[in-house]
Amino acid sequence: MMDDLAAAAAEHGVRMAARVEAAGPAPALAGIARARRRRAAAGVAILIPALALGAWAVTAVRGADAVEPAQTETPVRITEDPLDVQLSGAIGRRDYAMMHALIDLGVYLDHQGVRPFTSTAMENCDVTAFEILEDAGAPRTVHAVWRYDDEALRVAIGRCDADVIARIVDPATAPRLSDTTMLQAVDKADDAALTVLVTAGAPLEGAGDWSTVAYAALHGLDDRVELLLDLGADPDVTIDEGPLIDYVREVGSARAIAAVEAAREAS
Repeated sequence: MMDDLAAAAAEHGVRMAARVEAAGPAPALAGIARARRRRAAAGVAILIPALALGAWAVTAVRGADAVEPAQTETPVRITEDPLDVQLSGAIGRRDYAMMHALIDLGVYLDHQGVRPFTSTAMENCDVTAFEILEDAGAPRTVHAVWRYDDEALRVAIGRCDADVIARIVDPATAPRLSDTTMLQAVDKADDAALTVLVTAGAPLEGAGDWSTVAYAALHGLDDRVELLLDLGADPDVTIDEGPLIDYVREVGSARAIAAVEAAREAS
């Protein structure tokens, strides 16, 4: 094979020498310049999609062993928009292949403005998207405050059914849920979802501060008063306004007062 290459090179040299002798070196130099420009243009054409597709394509351009991207049934088209904007859109469309592609490209998962991507998934009650994001390291909250708020869970409360709540509530952080989250649950979640939260360890009151029973009594949610007490709310807790029973007697209905009094007697 080397002999064949040497012969071909020698033949090419003879032809080039004849052309130079007949027309001078200018045409040959121009042809070489044109060939170099074509090769440079081809390299740029390869490099641009390589940058969009990720490290596997750049590796292939550099001449190392190419690693093929994962094959998916759904075509993935990365645009020039910011990756976080594309990820938000993919979540809304339930485009899981696109989500995986953007995560592989290194989209910044910590937040999108003031809301985590996990809460965007919960706007559609999309547990699959939620799990893809959480497995990739996306947080449930973006606020570094003195109390913990699971913002994805807050979006799900009142929007998603108890099965979804059960799949995303984290027993490790449920006891740290804020009064804001729990009072929202009292107001918006159905009985089954509220039961799921409490079973996972979510608090029903904060001693010296707040109580779900007090909130329910204040807003005339007598069914909730009874459910919360059945779920283990403390009828003897003292809140910011004083003893719970005194507060309920002041703001609650006769039914709510009776429920708290009965729970105190039974405790």
